[in-house]
Amino acid sequence: MNPIVIAVLVLLVLIAGYFVWRSRRGSCTSGADCTPPDTCQNGKCAPPPTPEVYLYDVGRYGLNLAAAQQAAAALGATVASSAQVAAAQAAGAEWCWAGWDAVTAGGNQAVYPMQSLMPQCGSGPGVQVFSASPAATDAFGVNLYGPKPSQGEYPVCGSGSTACVLPFSSTNWSQYAP
Repeated sequence: MNPIVIAVLVLLVLIAGYFVWRSRRGSCTSGADCTPPDTCQNGKCAPPPTPEVYLYDVGRYGLNLAAAQQAAAALGATVASSAQVAAAQAAGAEWCWAGWDAVTAGGNQAVYPMQSLMPQCGSGPGVQVFSASPAATDAFGVNLYGPKPSQGEYPVCGSGSTACVLPFSSTNWSQYAP
């Protein structure tokens, strides 16, 4: 066979292979199909979600300290530190819903970040301390730090006893990451 014909055929096979590879690049059915640290999200390889501070609860104030720590582990997060909650508040986070946080000097407290003065929501802007030294059996929500579940995975917190995630607003509920 003519060497020029062979070279053209090889070139055509390489070009076709490139286009097949390019059309499949980034598609996945599991995290194993993606290059770490990317994960499989909706059939496409994508970077992992950015960790952020958010509030999680079961009903309204349904988590004692042990349950809050278990929820954090189950969601691939940690109980947010006071510094992480403060950084989120400085970036604009606001929710009038007390959640456990991990005080870096030891112990825990129940806090919530506020941007404005609202009736029954503390004294104004800043991290409001709802309970400075709660007993481990007291119940609150929990301030978490980690990749926030999509809003569709959990209902919005309100009434009821199901696991929920509190939205920051109806349009952009996950913009605050320290």
